[in-house]
Formats: sequence, C-alpha cells, structure tokens
Amino acid sequence: MPPKKMTESVVDIPQPMNIGADQKNAAMGAYFMMFASWAIGLPLPFFGLIASIIYYFINRAQSPFVRFHAQQALLFHIPISVINAALVIWFFIALSFPKMLGTVLAVGAICTAVLNIVYVILSIIAALYAKHGRFIYFPLIGRMSYRSNFVRPARARTLPKNSPPEGL
Repeated sequence: MPPKKMTESVVDIPQPMNIGADQKNAAMGAYFMMFASWAIGLPLPFFGLIASIIYYFINRAQSPFVRFHAQQALLFHIPISVINAALVIWFFIALSFPKMLGTVLAVGAICTAVLNIVYVILSIIAALYAKHGRFIYFPLIGRMSYRSNFVRPARARTLPKNSPPEGL
C-alpha cells in the first residue's frame, strides 16, 4: 500500500460582513505602500518596497484577511521595484552613450510610464476590493497568498516501519 499523502485543510474565508472596518482599512493600506517613496519625494524604487515589507510584518498578525492582502501587495511590489530599479540603472548607463541617449531615454520613459500606470491602477482596484472586504487574486501571486493564508496542511498520520497494511 502506498504511503498516505499529506492532505490539506482549507480555513474558512471570511465574508465581507464579518470583517471589521479596521481590518478592511489595514488590508486597503497594504496596497498604498507604493506611494511611500512618492510621499517623501524620492523616485527611488526600493523605498516603497521597504515600506511594503515593514507594513507586512507589522500588520500580518491582525487576521488572515489582512495578511493575505499585505502579502499579495508585497509580492506584487517586488517585481515592479526590480524593474523600476533596472530602468533607473539603464538611464545612468545611457548617460554614458550620448549618441543613443535620446532613443534609450524615450524607450525607458515609455516602459516606466506604462508599467507604473498599470501598477497604480491595479493597486487602486485591489485597495477598493480590500476596503469592501473582498478578495482580488492577481495572477500567480494571488494563488500563493491564498495558499499560504487559507490552506493548512493537515497532520499526516505516520505509520511505523514494517507495520501491517491497514484493514488486516
């Protein structure tokens, strides 16, 4: 008989009417950490990421609802920050090649603008969902956040070695 597989148990997902206003506000706030670097007037991409990390660790103990949104916002923020940092580095490299500077800066500016506009729009939509006690699942990271906050592995029953098969 093959060994028993580890089963999973799903934790109940909270319904909007069972979530307090403070939890809804905390979940909503997770998506606004992207504005942290803008609020202090610095266009450096990693200040918002650092704010998102701090926000996650401060608010993760409130409830699975808040932890889900804080984790999803953090996971959403990581690739955006890396891409923005790469574009900032690309800008400084382009400064050393004056003949290509115009083309490189135009492509970099368009890429940065489109990426950040999409990021801001998705973050505002997700914040509105969180404010109303709802869930929104971003591709890939939404599933990861859901599994880490609402799916728990059940304890596997281990059989001692050389035990007889069950049912005999």
